[in-house]
Amino acid sequence: MTGRPSKMTDKVLDAIEEVINGEILFMTDEELVTEINELLPEESRFTYEAFSKWKREKSQSENPLFPRFLRLIKKALIEQKKTLLIKLQTDDKAWQRYAWILERKFDEWNIKSKSEVDHNVRVVQLPDIVIQ
Repeated sequence: MTGRPSKMTDKVLDAIEEVINGEILFMTDEELVTEINELLPEESRFTYEAFSKWKREKSQSENPLFPRFLRLIKKALIEQKKTLLIKLQTDDKAWQRYAWILERKFDEWNIKSKSEVDHNVRVVQLPDIVIQ
């Protein structure tokens, strides 16, 4: 790597881990970055844009810490999904709210898109059949 030193350091990854071990159910990525940066000294803080590039694997993929970063992001998503599923099962009055969040955050839980049928009909010209 050339240029300035990477912002992805052990200190940053430790802060990410500390935040995702807390309650992050309804956090956006921007809020997550804000919470992480609150735990870091000024010189270690990073931007939302940098975080977005890291997540899209557009930068830092050569950094030896990158696999740990990806594991932390995956862990955060798993924890969010677990929390949503628990709330969905235990909140008899507002379970629909958690179902709505779950299906919008996680494509594999979006039942509507899985059950929609393509109603576009393609017309195929068949050859004339002569019956004798």
